Amino acid sequence: MITLLCPLCNDPIIGAGESDLSKNLQNHFLTKHNISVASVPHGSNLQPEDYSQRPYDQEAVIEFHDSRSERLPGEALPESIICPICGDAIRGLTDDKLSYNLAYHMDVVHGMKVKFSGKS
Repeated sequence: MITLLCPLCNDPIIGAGESDLSKNLQNHFLTKHNISVASVPHGSNLQPEDYSQRPYDQEAVIEFHDSRSERLPGEALPESIICPICGDAIRGLTDDKLSYNLAYHMDVVHGMKVKFSGKS
């Protein structure tokens, strides 16, 4: 299970993986903050329920995960979530880092007022 802090209110969002966590974040945005993909002014190419696993090209995977020969046995792999607004994949090695990276993305890319407290 992955726990993520909402970038807007710091409520915990829990999911079993990228798809489940992304759906739960989308539902949280809709029910608590009244934000849906359709209500975002700059639009999106992401359909509201389109949170299937995203295929990443091999170069992106190697860049983010490093090559297998450089990774130590048992080393953590990054978790990811799909931004409910634009569909970009946000990654982080820990739950805290994933929460921080999502808050940073919402702040910089979407210009939303976020809460960074509790996220490292």
